[in-house]
Amino acid sequence: MTDGEYRLGIVVIGRNEGERLTRCLECIRDEPYPLVYVDSGSTDGSPETARSHGAHVTLLEPPFSAGRARNAGFAALVERHPQLQYVQFLEGDCDLNPGWLAAGLRELQENDRLAAVSGILQEKYPEASIYNHLCALEWKWLAQAQHTCGGNSMMRVETFRELQGFDERLIAGEEPEFCLRLSRANWSIKHLEIEMAKHDAAITRFSQWWMRSLRNGYSYAACADLHGDGPERYRIRETRSNWFWGLALPLLIVATAVYSWKLALIPFAGYPVLFTKILLHNRRKGFGKADSLMLACFCAMEKFPAAAGQICFYRDKLGKKRASVIDYKSSAATKLRN
Repeated sequence: MTDGEYRLGIVVIGRNEGERLTRCLECIRDEPYPLVYVDSGSTDGSPETARSHGAHVTLLEPPFSAGRARNAGFAALVERHPQLQYVQFLEGDCDLNPGWLAAGLRELQENDRLAAVSGILQEKYPEASIYNHLCALEWKWLAQAQHTCGGNSMMRVETFRELQGFDERLIAGEEPEFCLRLSRANWSIKHLEIEMAKHDAAITRFSQWWMRSLRNGYSYAACADLHGDGPERYRIRETRSNWFWGLALPLLIVATAVYSWKLALIPFAGYPVLFTKILLHNRRKGFGKADSLMLACFCAMEKFPAAAGQICFYRDKLGKKRASVIDYKSSAATKLRN
């Protein structure tokens, strides 16, 4: 295939993915499409690994974020191949299904108002830890959310350029925020019932889950700050829920307990109510009993780190500081650092 015949390019992003990146690149080694790999400060030789697999490598400067990495990869890709019409974004911890690219291309080519497509994302090792299993359930939930797509998706180049890509102010949650802007611009998004990729979450410690949840809370607050005044009231419900369950109610329980621990049981009873509400919601969504119980436990518990993340966002906003996320997979505890 000559350069002028290319219609699709691939952007892979990563940071210290190690063997996961090697497997990712081997899955697309034989694909006849230009490939750009964007590295966010890896110390494990990831850039050299990518070059050995035929990728053009872009080294991202701090502050690091997935949104900045994807934007940099997109810019490098279209600069080298300006005729491209579609771009496949892929995270370095994912193995792409061989049949996905053809299916995604076909869908985009048949619908001129379709901006992005995604497929079924499966967790590669759901049995490795309870946190990996939670990620597997998260991918299942994402497949039901037709209005958004995750970081692994195929997009129309003209649309991505038109909307100026991902918002680089966001350290997480940049994909649903981009999808919000797509919707506002009357573009559509579609989830295909085709396996797209296998994901290796590699979350084995509670500290990793906690910091991932804190990062989510940070992104909720950042997105609400950007778009909360719009007609969608974007992320307002989530942030208010986190404030109430993760901060206001605990403070009320502590304050009440000063006078009477029996009286404190009244506000504390809200948590069993929250647990039951989430449990029933998950059952209605089609999750099994055991999975629904697990989701209810962790979704209720997530309110606490999410509220902490929201506090971090407003701390940084008041201090006019910009946060970047350190990869929680390769560190004992992910940190938000300025």
